[in-house]
Amino acid sequence: MWFNIYTLPKNQGICCEHCGTYIRNVVEIHNSDGFVYSVGLDCFRNLMKENRFSTLAIRTFNKFKNQLQHYDESRRLWESCQTLDDLISAYEKNPDVWLFVMWPIYGWKTDKQEDITQEQFSKERDFILNKLLPCRVESVHRDIQKKFAHVNLKIERQ
Repeated sequence: MWFNIYTLPKNQGICCEHCGTYIRNVVEIHNSDGFVYSVGLDCFRNLMKENRFSTLAIRTFNKFKNQLQHYDESRRLWESCQTLDDLISAYEKNPDVWLFVMWPIYGWKTDKQEDITQEQFSKERDFILNKLLPCRVESVHRDIQKKFAHVNLKIERQ
């Protein structure tokens, strides 16, 4: 394990990957397994005391895994729905699906619901299935590759 400590210019800080606080004084922790983690000085001191570096990599990877699982669940829900009524019914059975994918329900579940045509719904469904969700999944894959750049990872894409 080795560390790289540096200070970022004013107004160019980042968020600590441990606590989320805005930081300019950065400690990059390069773990022996290839995991790189950028934290502030206070978090670095606390992590050194607790010696929890390997658990950080596991926790970060699990966060990415959970995001991908949510996107997959949302994709399956959208694929199973051919009409707005199907989508509303599916959502009512499973309201834990991420809100960003379900925003059309909230927008369409108003007095204007009858104004939404099947064609408009189909266009929105196609956009979410063919553009939005694949873009989000690709973004998570890029984040995994960046975060675990020196770890021997193989990402299977289906």
